[in-house]
Amino acid sequence: MEKNLKVKIFEQYFLNDTTPTYAKIAERLKLDINAVSVQINELMSKQKEEIKRIKNVKQLYRNKKKEKSQDFEFNSFKEFYGWYEGTYREQKGKCYYCETSEEDVAKLVEDRSKRSPNRGRHLEVERKDSTLGKDKYNPNNCVLCCYICNNAKSDIFSPEEFKLIQEAIKETIMSIKPSS
Repeated sequence: MEKNLKVKIFEQYFLNDTTPTYAKIAERLKLDINAVSVQINELMSKQKEEIKRIKNVKQLYRNKKKEKSQDFEFNSFKEFYGWYEGTYREQKGKCYYCETSEEDVAKLVEDRSKRSPNRGRHLEVERKDSTLGKDKYNPNNCVLCCYICNNAKSDIFSPEEFKLIQEAIKETIMSIKPSS
């Protein structure tokens, strides 16, 4: 199967807001359903880590979209995923505020928290400016930050006001950071 078609199947199945049936994908791409099935199974076996990451980001997308519907300005999961991946690379997989890596925060939460594993394992979407009128979830106002900074900043502080707090968080995390 040509590479371009494989990409289209991947996008149809994994990057849609809702997961379409194999029949729907076959219909949209004018393919045989068996070819679609074989391709999706092959993708699932070859790209396990990427698919796991997509599922985590999709859950984050669904939660934010549901909780913050009128303030959530990403138009589709594909747009959100593109923003998330670009921002993750730009921030080098670190919290925007304290610059702790996602892996280090996940390990810290795993080792020290008694809370459910739903939060803290991955970087979270955070609005830089949460003041009224500027409090939208969109690519220009969002960053990725760790669970600790997201909770500490809340909707109370602007990024400038949060600087002293973020420095204290950074120093504290560095002082108790689990050894890799």
